Amino acid sequence: MAAIRTQREIRQRASWWFGGLLVASFALMSYNARDQSTNQRKIRSLTQTIAYPIQRGASAMGGWFSRAFGSIGELRGASAENQQLRQQVAQMETELRDTRQRAAEAERLEKLLNLNEASQYKTVAAQVVGRDPSLWFDSLQIDKGRFAVSRGSSWRRRRSVSIG
Repeated sequence: MAAIRTQREIRQRASWWFGGLLVASFALMSYNARDQSTNQRKIRSLTQTIAYPIQRGASAMGGWFSRAFGSIGELRGASAENQQLRQQVAQMETELRDTRQRAAEAERLEKLLNLNEASQYKTVAAQVVGRDPSLWFDSLQIDKGRFAVSRGSSWRRRRSVSIG
């Protein structure tokens, strides 16, 4: 008996079928309708209009993540650059210390040169190479190169001489 339907059931379902067919017809017409100025389908324009705010928000979020992770990458590069700059600073501090030592040595030698010019005695430049560590004696070893001198003695041909 399920195959036999009454007129009343058919009339009730007919309105649903009619509404469904109207919606399908409207959908097909909307799909095929085109904008005259751009020659694009109206459904596409409508979809783009609806999707634009969503797309804009997603693009902004993607840009934010891209900048955030790009900043992390830049921090890694900055860290490596910072390490390199620290090494350069250490090297320059060493060079500065050496330059200051050389300047102090040059000033000391300049004072010695002025002392030699003001002195009435003949002087010989020599380098101190050793001292006596005991407290009882005050002696040192000097090295002049080919010739060395000692207190109260004349020139001697030796590498170094103790002055005591």
